[in-house]
Amino acid sequence: MTRITFPVTGMSCAACAGAVQRRLAATDGVSEAAVNLATNKATVEWSGGAPDLKALTAAVRAAGYDVGRDVLSIAIPGLRFVPSTERLERAIAAVPGVEAVTANPAAESLRVTYVPGFTSVESLEQAVAECGLETGPIAAADPLARDEALSRAEQRDLTWKFAVSALATLVTMLGSMPLMGGGAGHSVRSHDLLARLLEPADAALRGAMPWLYAMRPATLKLVLLAASVPVVFWAARRIYVAAWRGIRHRAAD
Repeated sequence: MTRITFPVTGMSCAACAGAVQRRLAATDGVSEAAVNLATNKATVEWSGGAPDLKALTAAVRAAGYDVGRDVLSIAIPGLRFVPSTERLERAIAAVPGVEAVTANPAAESLRVTYVPGFTSVESLEQAVAECGLETGPIAAADPLARDEALSRAEQRDLTWKFAVSALATLVTMLGSMPLMGGGAGHSVRSHDLLARLLEPADAALRGAMPWLYAMRPATLKLVLLAASVPVVFWAARRIYVAAWRGIRHRAAD
């Protein structure tokens, strides 16, 4: 019996964690699975043979989420004197859990992208040794620091998406005012309460941006469409991708 704990990214609610847990539990070879939303980690008990890491990754992605990754820099003394690093890169790439590897002979180092919990420092050292090289001291990654780094990266991504979406929303709200009022020479007139509440804003915008009200409605609509595309297809992409995967597997979050 082998226990594996690895990070899962993209979860935001208990239903998300439940969807991942069900997919992992249904994977062949998994006898038990548990997903912790608070730590964004999944733990599986693998029975018999070597764990199928590709199957576990596929299960997480099938639920609409992804496994977390980390980057490790490994010092390789004497790497600059190696005629070709191709063999070394292939050996490291073959280590279970490694997703990308880049050798830098000038700096005598390797940059390895891997899934924490799938790959160990010992397995990387062994792969380097099999190529006739030695590694410098490899400090095992601090799990707490790694989790904080993953959280910061996700927060930066969401912050950028929020900022762009907020700006696009402001543009579309202001740009919609002439269309609501019927264009130049018209003002917002309606029995709709919201439209009446917007009359002062419509008048102020008409005075501040008369050129906006002079635009042809068809042109203005195209501008609003262009401003909305980043929100729908970039900022909200993760929502649609997760929903589509959930529909394919008859699950919802």
